[in-house]
Amino acid sequence: MKVSFSAFFWVLWAFFCTMGSPDALAQKDFQDGFVITTKSDTLVGRLSNIHKNSHNYIDFIYPDGHDTVFTPNHISSYETGNQRYVVVPVPHAIKDDTTYLFAKILVEGYANLYKTRIKTDPFTAAEDAYLCKKYDEKEYHPAGKIMYLADFFNDHIVLSKELRSHPHLYKNNSETKVQLFNHYNMWKKYNLDSIAAAKGGTTLSAINKHRIEVFMVDTLNLSPESKFELDKMAGKLDADPSLDLVCEFVQLSPTARQTERVMKAVMQHLHQFEARIDEKITKVSESQQVFQSKEGSQVIFYYFR
Repeated sequence: MKVSFSAFFWVLWAFFCTMGSPDALAQKDFQDGFVITTKSDTLVGRLSNIHKNSHNYIDFIYPDGHDTVFTPNHISSYETGNQRYVVVPVPHAIKDDTTYLFAKILVEGYANLYKTRIKTDPFTAAEDAYLCKKYDEKEYHPAGKIMYLADFFNDHIVLSKELRSHPHLYKNNSETKVQLFNHYNMWKKYNLDSIAAAKGGTTLSAINKHRIEVFMVDTLNLSPESKFELDKMAGKLDADPSLDLVCEFVQLSPTARQTERVMKAVMQHLHQFEARIDEKITKVSESQQVFQSKEGSQVIFYYFR
C-alpha cells in the first residue's frame, strides 16, 4: 500500500497534538507540590517528575488548569510528596562548561547528600549520580564512590580512615551513603555542641552520657571486671546495628600516657566484637568535679547514637 507524504504528515501532526493534550497530561502521575522560582516566588500546583529526564525538567499544572514545564533555569527548587529537590551544578557532558540539574536531597544537615542523573557522554542515557556538599562550602563534590567519601569526611579521622582501609566492606548504594552521612552529621553535631559548651554557649541537643571506670592489671591488660562492663556495652551494639558508640576518656592527671594506654586496651577489647566506635581524650579541670572512685582507675563517659 502506498502512503502519500501529505497523509503521513497529518498522522504525525495528530500524534504530537495528542502528546500535548490534557489527556496525555492526565496519564502522568501528578502530585500536590510547589516550586520556588529564581525570583524567590512560590507557585503552588501539581507536579510530575516521574520520567527519565526529571533531572532536566518537571511538568507543572497551575490551580486554574493550564500547564507548563519548568527547568533548572526557571526555578531554584521544588517539593512534592514530602521530598525536596534543588538545583545543583555539574560538569557538562560535552562542552567544557557547567550545566544545572535537579537533584533529590537524600540527607540534609552539616553535610548534604544529593542524587541526580548525569549524562557522561552524548551517546548514552543519563545515569544515577551522587553529589555532596558541606553547609559552609559552595563547592559540590562527587559522592559516587566510597573512596570519594573518605576524602570528603577528612575531618572525621576515624570514619575517613575506616573508609580508606576497608572500602570493600561498604556497599556502594543509596542506603549505605545515607547511613554514612547521617553518622557524620551526628558526629559533627556533637562536636559543635562540645565547642559551644566549652565557650559557654548553649548546646544544640542534650546527650545522655553514662559513666564507667575501668582498671588495668598491668601495662597491657584490663581487669576482668572492666572487660565485663565493656562486654555489656558491646552487647547493646549487637542488639541494635543502627547504633554507634562514643567513648570519652577523661584525662585527670597532668600526663596523657596512662589515659592513652587504657584507651588502647579498651579499643582493642571492643574491636573483638566489631564494635562501631568513636573515641577521644577529654581533659577535665578540677572545677568540673570528676573524680576517680579508686586510685589508678580510668573514667570513661560513653553514649550511643
